[in-house]
Amino acid sequence: MLNWCHKKPVSTRFPERFWFEYGIKENSIINLINKEYIHYAEPFEALAGLTIIQLKNILKTKELKTSGNKRELVARIEENFSPKFLEPLIKQRVYYVSDKGVKYLHKRDKLLSTEFRTSSTKNKKDSTEIKSILSKKEREKQLLITLDSAISKKQFNTAIQTVNELCKLTNDMRYLLIAFCIDICGLTNFNFLEIYGVPKWRQNLMHKVMKETKLDLVDLEIHLRNIWKDIYPKFPISIVNSVDDAIELLNDILGGNIEEFNILISRLYSNLPDKYKADWRK
Repeated sequence: MLNWCHKKPVSTRFPERFWFEYGIKENSIINLINKEYIHYAEPFEALAGLTIIQLKNILKTKELKTSGNKRELVARIEENFSPKFLEPLIKQRVYYVSDKGVKYLHKRDKLLSTEFRTSSTKNKKDSTEIKSILSKKEREKQLLITLDSAISKKQFNTAIQTVNELCKLTNDMRYLLIAFCIDICGLTNFNFLEIYGVPKWRQNLMHKVMKETKLDLVDLEIHLRNIWKDIYPKFPISIVNSVDDAIELLNDILGGNIEEFNILISRLYSNLPDKYKADWRK
């Protein structure tokens, strides 16, 4: 039943087979909530349980594009909405397995796979997909904690390594732009004049995500401005101090304008106080 609850709207009819086959009553869901094995979904978690029409209606509140499949619509909402703004727009409460519930499922993986062996192909597929999604979400949470800690402790190489892993794990434009902001603020000890901005794989991933989500440069600029407000204040020393310069550098990277990128980054570096220059060029 714990496996079944994941992403289910609260209004979903309780399966009679749970009672007939296992003696599990509907009020057991309340017990799972009380024991913190499941909870009502947070705004971003609840998106997975919404229909495409409901997701499009949310996007329309900000006059955003409504084209694409469900995964693309969810990604667009996550990039453009804060949890506080999103919460009142989600009318449907959804159950979500907690970290405690995930650990319980993992410990009893063998039992579950045996117990549901006679279930339909769809149930088996759903079970596998849920465990995969939960593992990914759990890893993402762990990496975000590491990232925040690394930035607060000025462990900038750790910060960039962590956010790079987040980029590869999720293919999320938000993490790609966070990584870009860390790069251009000069806190990773990378020499931009030699390696040209950001790793090639990250440039390629940016292009791929833009294509899949149908983002254009205007969309990207809006996202970068929002992320810059959150990321830039965390840097005690920064090579790039203007969001407009950051946008210009990003456009150079995506457009392959190596010469223009190097000219701008050299000018910005020359404005850096001398006491910081040596550290940055190590």
